[in-house]
Amino acid sequence: MNYQIGFKNDKQRLLTLSYRYFRYGSQSHNDVAFTNQVNFTDADYNQDNEGKASEQTGQVDFLKGFGQWTVEAGVKSIFRNNSSDFQSNIFNSSSGLFEPVADQSNQYSSTQNILAGYNSWRFVTKGLDFKAGLRLEHTTTDANFISTASAAHQRYLNLLPSLAINMPIGTGSALNLGFSQRLKRPGINKLNPFVNRANPSFISAGNPELSRSIVSDVRLGYSLSKKSNLNVSVFYDFGNNLDLQVSTLDPATNVTYTTYKNIGSVVGIGNAISFNYPITKRWDISINTNAMYFKLQGIVDGTLSKRSFWTFSSLSSTNYAITDTWRVGASFAINGRNPTGLQGSSNGFVSPSFYGSKQLIDSKLSLSASISNPFTRYRDAITETQGANFNQTIANQQYFRTISISLNYNFGALKDNIKKTKRGINNDDGAR
Repeated sequence: MNYQIGFKNDKQRLLTLSYRYFRYGSQSHNDVAFTNQVNFTDADYNQDNEGKASEQTGQVDFLKGFGQWTVEAGVKSIFRNNSSDFQSNIFNSSSGLFEPVADQSNQYSSTQNILAGYNSWRFVTKGLDFKAGLRLEHTTTDANFISTASAAHQRYLNLLPSLAINMPIGTGSALNLGFSQRLKRPGINKLNPFVNRANPSFISAGNPELSRSIVSDVRLGYSLSKKSNLNVSVFYDFGNNLDLQVSTLDPATNVTYTTYKNIGSVVGIGNAISFNYPITKRWDISINTNAMYFKLQGIVDGTLSKRSFWTFSSLSSTNYAITDTWRVGASFAINGRNPTGLQGSSNGFVSPSFYGSKQLIDSKLSLSASISNPFTRYRDAITETQGANFNQTIANQQYFRTISISLNYNFGALKDNIKKTKRGINNDDGAR
């Protein structure tokens, strides 16, 4: 919910009040049974895990302009609650029942409270647009392991600067330079200590003691806005204390254990291009690409591990209005390999899509349909991991083809488009 207040006597003043509530839940159940065992004595077992996450965010933004200056300030609070109730049961051949395993069962809950404030100043002239700001964030994280009566607590304060300079160099074109820092916090999937033993040879678990990481970004760009729109940028990123996936093999049991640790540092350089061009009044194309070369390093099993990696992604699309009421379009996405920490990577894929729409009944009723990946029903998602004494390949087959049909009806006498608020909530500090 966003409530925006403007002021008739001062068009350069704006107040926005925002609130957002988010809730997520997941359940999993694993049944593991063994037959024809050779040199293997483990009993059958099962696992249950119920995870929940909720998030409440409140935000106030105030904007005030005077002359060539604009000042903006705001406060924000985020309250997150995560929980996981997991239990493992092993089969007792004497009783014929599954019995709980105490050291593989627990109830976990965590809270994360974030209080932040920011202030930025912007100065605009005919030949310069300059903006600088600071954001102060205080984070409190408390994790409790109810079954084992243990806990983990974190407190940290971060001051994050930002700077943006835009310089027009001609009609419709400009150069821009920017610097920013992003605070990345681990999500519930990385914090949850549930030990997944769906495959007894490959065990994985989260790490509730993970802390935040800071990634800095320096960016130089060029923009052109005439008949076509073109944005080109080169950026340099660097950061430390990254939470990366780490896998180790226990030679005694031949079991691979995977978790997350704050062990990584990264430096990388990349390029982003965005291009849009109207070929005719009815036909347009757009292309967006992003490429990056970076180096990761960190300590794995007491040894410094280094790796370099290329990533690439691209999305091309085209739209054509056959008539005033008929429209068709297509897109083609390319996603290259992506790293899964210091030791592994996941395979890339391509994804074509097609869509069409028709306006009916004086444009009040619209019918649209789309299909993605019409030539590929399933996708093989492959993750490869290499350690000092092991190689591991995990392949999952996933549904890839999707078909959608939608029908929309607009009613009422509203003539103008509903205005969107200029400020709102965007919690991009972590992935779940």
